[in-house]
Amino acid sequence: MKTFLILALMILGIEAQAYYSTIDTGELLKKGQYRLSTEGNVLFNDLNGGNLVARIDTGFNEDSNFRALIGTGVVGFQTGLLYKWIPIPDFQDQPAIGILGGFIYARADDVSYLSLRLHPLVSKHFKSDIGDLTPYASLPFGITGAKGTHTFPLQLTFGNDWKPNGLNKLSFITEFGFNLHESYSYVSLAALLIFDEEQGIKFE
Repeated sequence: MKTFLILALMILGIEAQAYYSTIDTGELLKKGQYRLSTEGNVLFNDLNGGNLVARIDTGFNEDSNFRALIGTGVVGFQTGLLYKWIPIPDFQDQPAIGILGGFIYARADDVSYLSLRLHPLVSKHFKSDIGDLTPYASLPFGITGAKGTHTFPLQLTFGNDWKPNGLNKLSFITEFGFNLHESYSYVSLAALLIFDEEQGIKFE
């Protein structure tokens, strides 16, 4: 946990962002494991433009992880802390089912926004000729407050985590988000790297 806090503080000191994206599956990190990710994101609707995001995830216990993130882009600034709970694991024919939730602070056009985010999540891991595939779906929603007003953003999200053959710790995510209510549609691409305290960061 000490390593996670140090890395989270490092991430909270750099600029990157993608607004309201999920970029996660039901896979859980073990305690002492960490995952760094970078994401490129293009928003549509009212906020047309590109963004980047940096995240650090860590294992907390056998069914949950913590996440810290920060960002900038067409949405000027964003930072947050989230908790992922997967009470139903991916096992045999059963998909992983859980939720990612937390708080995100954002600033755009000199207006500050505070959001409570909840991302119900379902995913299933498969083996294929091109590597490990983990398609997932989410219905992200929440409440966002700014200048005494509130909105209730709702999206539908589909994505896939691809770990190519021969790679153990590096994977790639493609994600599509669709605006259902007071939110944004987007397309995201992300690279994710898992490491631990003993072996450190290895691109393999």
